Amino acid sequence: MRSLKRNKSGFKPAHIPQEVWNSLQLKWNTDEYKLKSEHNKKNRCNGVVDRVAKPTHNVGSASHLKIASDLKMKLERDPPHSELFLYTHTKNHDGVTFTNEKDRQIHAAYTEKQEKLEAEGVEFEEDKLFYDVVGGLDKKEDFMD
Repeated sequence: MRSLKRNKSGFKPAHIPQEVWNSLQLKWNTDEYKLKSEHNKKNRCNGVVDRVAKPTHNVGSASHLKIASDLKMKLERDPPHSELFLYTHTKNHDGVTFTNEKDRQIHAAYTEKQEKLEAEGVEFEEDKLFYDVVGGLDKKEDFMD
């Protein structure tokens, strides 16, 4: 089904019946719709005020499941989530040049906690430690289980 977007020129597209167009115009002019639209616009831009969203991943349109599968074949082992994060959030997958500051901070926090536990001789599961650092597992992205 074709996505219906507000026509900035104000002209009704030929494929939309007049009755439907009128109801869309009414909805688009409500304060509730305008507030929700502005909120969603901000979310699409990751909260960036100047409306230029910074990249968050560096793998194109491939899904994380596909990337994890490709990385598994390349490494000949299952990559932990921390390694998948590092691969998808650094430029040219170099593990150094992060796409944004938040990603660098997440990796630094994970590395710091990992090194501390290793120095103390504490055993840990890498994936559990990673999700502890990032604040939990998003059930929609639970693709590695």
